[in-house]
Amino acid sequence: MSIEEILAQFKYLRGPTIPREAIEEAIARREEITPALLQVIATAKEAYENPEIDDDYMAPIYAMYLLAQFREQRAYPLIVNLFSSFHGPISFDVIAELAVGGLERILSSVSQGDTSLIRQLIENSKVNEFVRSAGIYALLVLVANNAITRDEVIAYFHSLFNGGLEREYSFVWTALVDGSNQLYSAELLDEIKQAFENNLIDEFVMNFSEVEADLALGQEAVMAKLKQYPLKRYIEDAAEEMESWAFPEVPELPKIPLQMPQRLAYEPPPPIKPASVGPKPGRNEPCPCGSGRKYKRCCGK
Repeated sequence: MSIEEILAQFKYLRGPTIPREAIEEAIARREEITPALLQVIATAKEAYENPEIDDDYMAPIYAMYLLAQFREQRAYPLIVNLFSSFHGPISFDVIAELAVGGLERILSSVSQGDTSLIRQLIENSKVNEFVRSAGIYALLVLVANNAITRDEVIAYFHSLFNGGLEREYSFVWTALVDGSNQLYSAELLDEIKQAFENNLIDEFVMNFSEVEADLALGQEAVMAKLKQYPLKRYIEDAAEEMESWAFPEVPELPKIPLQMPQRLAYEPPPPIKPASVGPKPGRNEPCPCGSGRKYKRCCGK
């Protein structure tokens, strides 16, 4: 299988299975395919904006997971540049999906412990809020894998609470409080309370009772929980990661013939008797309608 053939199988994912053989071939030929995978990421934004390419173009997703498994640091600035270019909502479905789940582990896997570009991503107010939040969670992955220290990240979070972030509602604030909480947030408790008081937090996602509950556990227990959490690990198996992007075939439901309800027999309603409004006039008496005619010649006909 040539490099071009491998990449062709990565272009789209439209079925219940992933091209596992192509992924395994890419891993076996890591050195040979890495430049091509880097190029896929470098040109991803242009590709997504090409009207001839569907927005479920998957090649950049495969490339990012493979390069994360390879711990390829050359991918780090390319991924940051790609996601820094998304301001506001992301219109490309697969990129938007990665931003809310997976990007943080990819960033941490290719960073080699260098947090400078991740910090740039977090602090850039023009960047999509979920991308910036992924940067916050990437720092937690680095702590969980002992690439950087908890104290280093707590100090950085302190700077974000105190002027490092624009003080207006966005999901970045929720991620900052959640991230602080996952590191045991005792040193940041005053800042967290202030963020809640200023209505900067999405309390449907994160509420203050969760902060209090984790504080009650103690730092050692909270940090142990962080390090044991599967989604705080580096990317180790690109094929396994890509499995979650496939979608199973939905079995066709048996066709049940429609049965029309039997027609109900129509029964006319009983006749309505006119209400009695007084004694009936004699046939030769004046008609009560006021016509001046006899009843038998008017309404009594």
